Amino acid sequence: MIPVSVRINLPHITENAAAACALCDRFGIDVWGVTKAVAAQPGIARAMLEGGVKALAETRLTAVNRLCESGVPGPYWLLRSPAYCEIAECIAMTDGSLVSDRDVLDLLQAEARRTGRRHRVLVMVDLETGREGFLPDEVADVCRAAMAHSNLDLSGLGIYFEFHGDGDFQAETLVRLRDLADRLGQELGAPLPVISGGSTSIIRTQLLDGRKPAGVNNVRLGTAILLGIASSVGPQTIPGFHQDTFELSVELNEVKVRGRRIGLLAMGHTDADPDYLYPLDPGVKVLKAFSDHTLVDLEEADPSVKAGSTLRFQLGYFALTKLMHSPWVRHEYIR
Repeated sequence: MIPVSVRINLPHITENAAAACALCDRFGIDVWGVTKAVAAQPGIARAMLEGGVKALAETRLTAVNRLCESGVPGPYWLLRSPAYCEIAECIAMTDGSLVSDRDVLDLLQAEARRTGRRHRVLVMVDLETGREGFLPDEVADVCRAAMAHSNLDLSGLGIYFEFHGDGDFQAETLVRLRDLADRLGQELGAPLPVISGGSTSIIRTQLLDGRKPAGVNNVRLGTAILLGIASSVGPQTIPGFHQDTFELSVELNEVKVRGRRIGLLAMGHTDADPDYLYPLDPGVKVLKAFSDHTLVDLEEADPSVKAGSTLRFQLGYFALTKLMHSPWVRHEYIR
């Protein structure tokens, strides 16, 4: 037996996906389901699709291949600009990709033409958002280049916001993105079909307050669907969403008294981020983690908790990501 396990409630993930799609639909926004946090587990991807997401989005082509080989239907989007060495795989396995490098367009076109395929591109824009994207004055030329390629289809523009980004900054930046898209539509002779306004952070700062993000008609959602939260800090739950989608169970290896009752768990930084573990057992507090152990304070926990007992935790995003990618964690599915 493995002392660390994660129970995964697939029906509740499907219901979260449906709730996310319903919330976004009120604002005219389509949803892509992001599977990167769960290592593209096919059952979880299917649960998202059953909830109504329009596409699956991943950052790793090996993960996309896992979905393809498991028979999970697409469409699939690569959630970043492909590396040069990934161009052939990107064209072979995905329907589209987010692009933030000019030369990548030429490489995608060459491979798509060679293999007789078509590929969609979403041009990423950097509006002081701190990660990938072209500067605003570069975007028009990049879009024209994409349109000039016979095997590429320009889908539109996308933007990234940090997960803990400021809501007012996001709102103002999305107005700039919309205005840029409107100008480009006029210059290019046709409106851009997709304006992808970010991820779960948009739910937290815009949609839950009843505000439609300016011009946005697409979002890329992972955290909201998978965990039912809009922020791992707290965590901030989303009304009407399930938060019991993933539950971690860990056996206590040791309990000792060192001024207070301390427990030792058989997992550490290699398995999960301790800052994003939220105890479900009353009185338990996470103290700190080492590479393969985690210390918990049991002073206020039930006195019956001892070595061999199992503690349960709700997860934040970064704990979930490590646990789902770890080969040392057992996954149990509720179907």
